[in-house]
Amino acid sequence: MRPGNVTIDPLAQASPVRDPQLAEVLDLETGEIFSAVEFIGGLRYDALVRLRVEVHDGLQQENPRFQCAWCWTPAYIVASSQKRFFFRHIKEDGSCAAVTRGALSADEIMALKYHGQREGKPHKRIKNLIDRSLA
Repeated sequence: MRPGNVTIDPLAQASPVRDPQLAEVLDLETGEIFSAVEFIGGLRYDALVRLRVEVHDGLQQENPRFQCAWCWTPAYIVASSQKRFFFRHIKEDGSCAAVTRGALSADEIMALKYHGQREGKPHKRIKNLIDRSLA
């Protein structure tokens, strides 16, 4: 397969990625939870592209259409360069098993989880006690 973008017939069925991280999505308009692969594969390419624009516009207006079914984070539709579609969280904070963008290290997840907070006095005190005990 050649690298780079490919051209797809607008009337062809949309192609989902084979094993998406975000496998189940909640449609906030209907209240239904659905399989991302089945949903994407059930739409024509042109319809999915239009929907993707609508979803993006909704996010800009703070009116999401879709959420991750596991962590309730708003989600949107993206495509690979080979025009295979999948859902992605609007942000990754390490709170969901579905990692929809570059995998975060354990340190990055902890930093996000605690919003970059520094060690508090009690923590420093305990570390100092441990250090003294070991010495």
